[in-house]
Amino acid sequence: VTFFKCGGVCLGVAFHHTVVDACGFIHFMNSWSDVARGREVTCPTPPITERTILRARNPPRPAFEHPVFKPSLASEPIVPAKDSSEQKPQNTQFTGAIFRFSRDQLARLKEKVKEGDNSTIRYTTFNSLVVHIWRCVTLARGLDDQQQTKLTVSVDGRKRLRPEIPNYYFGNVVYIVDVPLVSSDLKSQPMHYAASKVHDALLRMDDDYLRSALDYLELHPDLNVVVDRGGHQKRSGLSIASWGRLPIYDADFGWGKPIYMGTVVLSVDGLGYILPSPSDDGSLSVVFALETDAMRSLEMLIYDI
Repeated sequence: VTFFKCGGVCLGVAFHHTVVDACGFIHFMNSWSDVARGREVTCPTPPITERTILRARNPPRPAFEHPVFKPSLASEPIVPAKDSSEQKPQNTQFTGAIFRFSRDQLARLKEKVKEGDNSTIRYTTFNSLVVHIWRCVTLARGLDDQQQTKLTVSVDGRKRLRPEIPNYYFGNVVYIVDVPLVSSDLKSQPMHYAASKVHDALLRMDDDYLRSALDYLELHPDLNVVVDRGGHQKRSGLSIASWGRLPIYDADFGWGKPIYMGTVVLSVDGLGYILPSPSDDGSLSVVFALETDAMRSLEMLIYDI
């Protein structure tokens, strides 16, 4: 706990992602704050810790390919832009930033992503925002047109599995979705091109697919191998987790509701989060880190909507 001269208070908390995901962690924080304010010691919704909920089937029968657990794009060499004549220094500096998008800006993004699209897909705010960020980051990095870039999205499986898992399940139900594209397609094609790829990838994450993923992992007892293969693609990819619908501002320890909640360290290139507004005004904030030079370029692109 850090107390500031102005009277403000900062509470820093860490959790291990193998044990619990953001949804379970926020439930813990909100329950903890209820107890701190003198509310019922027994939580009205006690956490569920039953690990058999995510047990593989017997026998395991994976029915789908799961490329996120196979050799990833992260192993491919980075192709610098053709006009880049300098090698990046080994001690690359990273800069973290927070970009706020108002309700009106988010609405404009949803309109923009539908321009020229004849499909019946109804793109979500998340889909529109994350594709816009991905495209801007790709431009800011100056990637070569033939360089492959990958969007990695964290998906909460609670509402996708059958039967559904309650929000107060204390465990890790996060699944990873990878959407690879060639840089030139992301930069030159209409926004709905990439948005449709993201939409299709998320739509695929139903009970059958997620159960298949559990079975796939069951057949690979050395999880270090499959875990190391998938995941975030540094310097050419973007990894986004959305906390936009989590009640992250309900943790009142007696000092009032928080004015900001977010991660402390932003030092992984292209790793970020989408956060809701503390004032519940419909805005969203995107928090992530990039190499400092790329971040400077991004600041000139991000609000061109």
